[in-house]
Amino acid sequence: MDGDSDGETRRRPETRDAVAMTTYDAARLVSKLESAISGDVGSSLHHTRYYSVDSSSYAVRPDVVVIPRDVEDVSAAVRIAAETGARITARGGGTGLVGGALNCGIILDMRNISRIRIVRLGPAGGSVEAEAGATRGRLDDVLGAADMMFGPNPSVGPFCTVGGMVANNAAGSRSLKYGATIDNVSGITIVDGTGGLVRLPEDADVAAGILDIARRIDRSGYPDVSKNSSGYRLDAVSSAADAHRVIAGSEGTLGVIISATIDVVRRPESRTLHILEYEAEQDAAADCLEIVGATRPSAAEFVDRTILDNIDGGFGSNVQCLLFVEYEGKDGASTGMPHAGGSGSDARKAAARGAVDNGEKGVASLARKSTRQTVITDELEISRWWRHRDSALHYSLITIDDDAEEVVPHVIEDAVVPLGALPELFAALRHIRRRHGARIVTYGHAGSGNIHARLVLKKGETGRLRRIAAEYFERVIALGGSTTAEHGDGLARSEFVEMQYGQENVRLFAELKGLLDPSNVMNPGKILTGGGGGGSGGDATGALSENFQGG
Repeated sequence: MDGDSDGETRRRPETRDAVAMTTYDAARLVSKLESAISGDVGSSLHHTRYYSVDSSSYAVRPDVVVIPRDVEDVSAAVRIAAETGARITARGGGTGLVGGALNCGIILDMRNISRIRIVRLGPAGGSVEAEAGATRGRLDDVLGAADMMFGPNPSVGPFCTVGGMVANNAAGSRSLKYGATIDNVSGITIVDGTGGLVRLPEDADVAAGILDIARRIDRSGYPDVSKNSSGYRLDAVSSAADAHRVIAGSEGTLGVIISATIDVVRRPESRTLHILEYEAEQDAAADCLEIVGATRPSAAEFVDRTILDNIDGGFGSNVQCLLFVEYEGKDGASTGMPHAGGSGSDARKAAARGAVDNGEKGVASLARKSTRQTVITDELEISRWWRHRDSALHYSLITIDDDAEEVVPHVIEDAVVPLGALPELFAALRHIRRRHGARIVTYGHAGSGNIHARLVLKKGETGRLRRIAAEYFERVIALGGSTTAEHGDGLARSEFVEMQYGQENVRLFAELKGLLDPSNVMNPGKILTGGGGGGSGGDATGALSENFQGG
């Protein structure tokens, strides 16, 4: 068992923590967990190093890892965290890109809490209760057997978990039609910071408390975009019946997600995919505005030259980027839940005014700046093209030069703006390339105004990284956008939450945190960067650089 046992403040030399100094007795913490937990408890160097990293560029080593057997184990672990002052952080598939599931103290691996129960299924859709540890792949198998599907589709697909999708408010390529996770959940159960089980929106007292805070926020401080995972989504709570929505995107800071009741839809009978080639990103952005504004695609995705170089598509050297525009046939109807984006959500406006469902003819005339258009109707061929799109992160990472010590930090990679500002977002990225001499790989959900920008830097350039991030985010916010659409704040962007929302809204965020986590032990340092929950009461501002491992 590693860690000191004398209860004195100590630093673990292998780890860079958001707040590295702790005052609780780590050995006593482990002993209490071993006595109370029926599942697995591990504090060896092997355990803690394995859970010190995820799919992000960050590393934080915990004191102990708990793999709860059941909900009672989760409650016991949270109560012990509150008693000792140890942080406690839930973890799903480890696919997060911003370090949201990394922290010192206790890590809860939710893999065993993974049941899936069909609540109801009908001709058009239904609902399913899925526990946090259930993988998206298993959910797809269960739903596929009934010819159903869950609309949001993160590119990591089979490997992410339901708890992770809720915690990050995951979306994916078809959020243009189906929205993000927040738009497709009707109930969420958590263990709060006292160890109590809370079912939302059924728990009337808690729901009323959330609604009271939501009524006092400055809604004008929220970005007017179709999807947003920054801060707490109090703007999505307009009645007590919406109280569960604030858990979506909360990154385990308000409670450990146990399960979610999710809305599902009938799978579409057919799909048509248009591959549009462009010589310049601004041409693709201009056509994207026209296509999404006049038709109803299920997806409108963008990839740059770096990505298409990995696709065997016979592209000429003049082709610099592609749009993937997809339309679905019968069924595949959206859940009917209004998107929890801003009131001016472009995708929702298009749906509200009854835009054309079959866009095949419309695309040909609206893609005026495209140099070549390819229409694909074969399902296997469509799936092959989407595998390339879903591999965009992988394709961007394999371009880095290890010999030159290049790294791709996950900081500016998830900004979103109103669709009408998409050309300005590309202009902001071009400005960064020129001003800072930076290489940036771009791809993402163009139809939602959400472009993933993979900034390539040299190891050790964290100061430069912060300057670029601050400059870029100032521009994104000025355009009415959000610093993060679907990946969360985590270690990468929590220090920019106040820039996004202002002091008064952040004060209300802290009030919400206190309502559900009075001891401040639930994944502190994420979203709200003031300290606590680890003994020292330190400040997690600066975690972007302190925990960044460079690759």
